[in-house]
Amino acid sequence: MFYAIRRYKFFYHMALLLACILGLPAPIHALSSLAKNDPYPVFSLLYEHEYLLTKKLLLAENDNRADERGDIFSISVAGFFQNADRGKPADGCIIIEPTTDNSISSCNNNVSTTVPSCDNVTVPLLDIGGRTAMIPLIFGHLPAGQSWGPKLTDARNNLYNNPAPDADITVENDIDPSEFFGYFSFPAAYKKRGMRLDLEALLLCGFGLHFQAGFASICQIAKPRINLTCSPHTPCEFCPTTSAVNVENVNDFLMDRFECIAREIDLNIANFQKTSADEIRLQLFWRDAYRLNLDRVEWLQMHVIPYIEGGFSFSPGRARNTNEFYGLPFGNNKHTAAGFTAGLDLNFIGTIQVGGAFGFTHFFDRDFDCFRLPTSKFQQNIFPFRTSVNVQPGNNLHFEGIILSRHFLDKLSIFFQYINLEHQPDCIKLNTPDPAFLPDILARKTGFKVKLANIGFTYDFTPHFSIGFLWQAPWFQRNAYRSTTVMFGVMGVF
Repeated sequence: MFYAIRRYKFFYHMALLLACILGLPAPIHALSSLAKNDPYPVFSLLYEHEYLLTKKLLLAENDNRADERGDIFSISVAGFFQNADRGKPADGCIIIEPTTDNSISSCNNNVSTTVPSCDNVTVPLLDIGGRTAMIPLIFGHLPAGQSWGPKLTDARNNLYNNPAPDADITVENDIDPSEFFGYFSFPAAYKKRGMRLDLEALLLCGFGLHFQAGFASICQIAKPRINLTCSPHTPCEFCPTTSAVNVENVNDFLMDRFECIAREIDLNIANFQKTSADEIRLQLFWRDAYRLNLDRVEWLQMHVIPYIEGGFSFSPGRARNTNEFYGLPFGNNKHTAAGFTAGLDLNFIGTIQVGGAFGFTHFFDRDFDCFRLPTSKFQQNIFPFRTSVNVQPGNNLHFEGIILSRHFLDKLSIFFQYINLEHQPDCIKLNTPDPAFLPDILARKTGFKVKLANIGFTYDFTPHFSIGFLWQAPWFQRNAYRSTTVMFGVMGVF
């Protein structure tokens, strides 16, 4: 029966590819890289676990293209384009989109404003961790050696009746749980453009070296911010308990003074546009193919292909400056990383290759100066004070499943890769103890989850050179950008 199916190779491939795309099973847990905007960067248009093994597999198929196929060295150079303007919130569904209804609801604390279903909720990029609250900027203790600026002092005096500078204001009933009253929404457009290089060199006995590097230009452009404090386009269903904390005062002393407050706390709210090195990886791999049923022609002919790769990652590029409201990191935000990936592929000779892999990455800690931290548990996105911290990123795990059809149509190859990623929450510690700062509040929002699909096509236009296209499509996110990546490039194998 197997040989009868092989006679209809085209339809066989199509059916298996469709079945993989529609029904590839998802694993339970996995982890990702540090960058919420680019959680699984792709460096090559080739299936990433080829490891110069294609010549051996083609020889098993008696494919005459194997005679000129190289298996010592490979190079891939590719340009990529990445865009996003939405993301998934950290808690799945934490906020409601502004309505287009021109009516303003009456004040009623008993009216529910929660979203019943979280699955399909996406939000503007800078609302992923929650909308930006302005009232909590004047909450909390004053850090040692720091002081309130004139605008925030004015807001404290008018909303809370001239408190002492070191007084801790924490009035939970003045914070709108539906994130409208006293909140901004910050839509933005994210773009990343760059080039990536991938080199592999086979040493001996299946061992080889793998080098990857890239540089990129990141742009995050601010769209008009939205004041949600009982505007004509959003509901006003929240009633603060403090009488002075009303629509007029909150707008006058906080919302309308946003740009002045940003300058006062030295927060740069301009568009972000930077170009820098992204990431450098140096890895050692081992991979080999073991033929099954070589002398049993009546049995299924296949290769079992185990592999493992381990190494280090360096991020020489620019670290994220927390004084830049729209800023983003390059690579792993200056953190050095070490990790491995191990997996197993099954190559059904003359048909398809399927497999799966599991990976783990550890990131090493790093100190950061002038790092913004919350001084109130209600603060989100904007923090008025800075300090020196040590950041230990959470470990990363990922799982991936693959289906590959080599020379699917003549010289055209195709692969589909499913990736399940999760990044565990970071640990943030103060270098100088100060009870005013609450690093755990920020650390709890650093974890995220992502599921992605990589769909790649390569076409061999000579025995040694190929061109390719890859599309990385977002499938599921939690506390991450809904980024789409397109990559074009050329590959050579010698």
